[in-house]
Amino acid sequence: MRQYGYMLLGALALLLTGCGDDSDVFYSISYPIVKIEGEVTGSDAGTNEPGGSDGTTDTTTGSSDGATGEGSGEGTGTDDGSGTGDGSGTGDGSGEEPENPVYTQIEAEVIAQAPVQAGGSYALHFTKHNLGRLQVKTTSDAGAADGLFFKEPGASSIRFYYLEQDYTCECSSYSEGGRSLMLFTIDLTEHYKSLYPEAGITRVVRREYTSTPY
Repeated sequence: MRQYGYMLLGALALLLTGCGDDSDVFYSISYPIVKIEGEVTGSDAGTNEPGGSDGTTDTTTGSSDGATGEGSGEGTGTDDGSGTGDGSGTGDGSGEEPENPVYTQIEAEVIAQAPVQAGGSYALHFTKHNLGRLQVKTTSDAGAADGLFFKEPGASSIRFYYLEQDYTCECSSYSEGGRSLMLFTIDLTEHYKSLYPEAGITRVVRREYTSTPY
């Protein structure tokens, strides 16, 4: 099935190439990526053991903006060694479950394996009402890779084909500096469920934040 998809992609690429030069393009838009974020939601809060029996949900989020990479986790407790025997301890008072290290690992994988990193971009050149030529820069200094995209008029999603990639982005918005900007969300749930079948995963997404007005 995947081989058939690549054959179809090749045929469509040839078709679009045969349509002529840039005069065939009636609309173009670029989506520079400024930040990549991974989010994992699951039923296995704060533990590596599968199937959280308390029915709680744990959600953790990691991100990369292309300039810095950072992650954080915290937990506090005290043992003053005074021998008072009261068994007391202190925490941060938030009542939150500690982050699941498996979910944190998955978030890091989602970010590291994103085909377009912060600093990269998508350029869409519409040659038909619902498809066109795609140019993708995977990083800020990468050359442009050619592909195709499909977007039905009025739809909230775009499907990208390029290199060996084939995925659908759900389009929504986020606010930054008082502006409403385009946000792409890619659902990776089934992929990570198959990789981590005992992790209690219910949802994994990659978010790609753009600097393009929504």
